[in-house]
Amino acid sequence: MISFLLPLIEAIVAQTPGEGQAAWKNGPSPIGARATAHVPVQQYIDWIVALEQALPGRKPRDIIRRVRRMHYSNFSVKPQSQTSQSMDDLIGGTSDNSDDDPPATTAEVVQAVLDGLYSTSAIVTGAGHTVDITHTLCVLDFAVNGRSVYGGAATVGSVFLPNYAVADADLMRASLGWLGDLGSVWSEWMDQRSDRTQATTLTGAQRALFEQQFADRCPLDDLLGDLDGAVLATSPDLMLQPLSTTLASYYKDEATPAALTAAAMNSRQRFHYFVDRSIPAFVHTTASTAPLRVKVAASNAPAMVTLIRNLASITWTQYHRIATRDPATHDPIFLELANRFLKWLQDGLADPNGGVPSWPPQPSARPT
Repeated sequence: MISFLLPLIEAIVAQTPGEGQAAWKNGPSPIGARATAHVPVQQYIDWIVALEQALPGRKPRDIIRRVRRMHYSNFSVKPQSQTSQSMDDLIGGTSDNSDDDPPATTAEVVQAVLDGLYSTSAIVTGAGHTVDITHTLCVLDFAVNGRSVYGGAATVGSVFLPNYAVADADLMRASLGWLGDLGSVWSEWMDQRSDRTQATTLTGAQRALFEQQFADRCPLDDLLGDLDGAVLATSPDLMLQPLSTTLASYYKDEATPAALTAAAMNSRQRFHYFVDRSIPAFVHTTASTAPLRVKVAASNAPAMVTLIRNLASITWTQYHRIATRDPATHDPIFLELANRFLKWLQDGLADPNGGVPSWPPQPSARPT
C-alpha cells in the first residue's frame, strides 16, 4: 500500500524518521517497537476505550486520526522506513491534533495504553484471522477527514507533486487500501528488476520475483485490513459513535454461528459487505439483503486494470525515472493482479461458513 503512494508525497516530506521519533517526547517506550505486535481484538479495543476516556469531548474523527497516527505519521516511522509519514500529507487534519503534534503523550494517556496502541501491527479476531488494523485506520481516516490540501488544490498539487491533482477521491481512497496493495506488487517487482525496460512477460525468474511480492507487499492480513476499512468506512455511525464502539460492533462474536446470518454489518460477512459497498464500486448482483449475500462479476477486471494503470501513471516517471515507457504496456500484468483479486473475492463470497480463502490464488486462476 504505502510504498506505492510514496512518490506522491516524497517531495514534501519535511521531517525525517529520526527527527520525528526524537520529537515524540513523553511518547511510547521503546519508540522502536512500532507496529510489531499481534494482539487480540478486544485488547486493542480496550486500549482505544482508554484513549477515548483520557480525551473526553473529542469527536470520533479526532480519535480515528490520533489512532491512525500511532501507526502512520511523522511520529510513528518504522526503523529504516520512509513511508509512515506519508499519511499526514495525504489525509486531511483536524483542529484537535495537528501534523506537528504527536498522536498522544503520557500527559494524556497512561504509558501502557500508549505503548499498546503504538506497538500493534495487527489484531487477531475471534475466528483467529490476523487483520492489519493499521491499513483499516488509514481508510477510515481518509473517509472521515478527507484528503489533504495537496489533493484538494490543483495548483498546489501541480507545483509540488506533478500529476497528483489528477487522482480523484475514489482512486485515492482505494489506493489507501486494496488497490494500493495490489499496485505495490507491481511497483516492488519493477524496483527489483535488473532491467526495467525489458519485456514484461512473467516467466522464469521474473515470475518467481513477481510471486514473492505478494508475500512481501500484499500479504493476507494487509488485504483483510483493507477490506475491513472499506466496509467500516461506510458505517452510518462512524462519525457519530466512539471508534471503540464501531470496532466492537463489527468484530463482536465473529466466531459464533449467529454472526454468519446477522442482519447487521460484521467481519464474518466482510466479503459481501466489501463488494456491496466498495468505493469505487464493483459490478455485482444481490441475492439477499438480510443477511447480505452478493456475487461479484468477472467483468470487473477491465475497470480494475484501468484503476491500477491510472495509479501507476501518476507515479511512473517519478518513481521509476523512466519517461519513455507507459504503464499501459503492463496491462497483462495488471490484468493478472485484477483476476487474482477477483477470484479471491469470489472464493470468499462462495464460502458458506464465512471463512477467509488463501491468498493469492494460483496464476492460472480466473474469476467466473
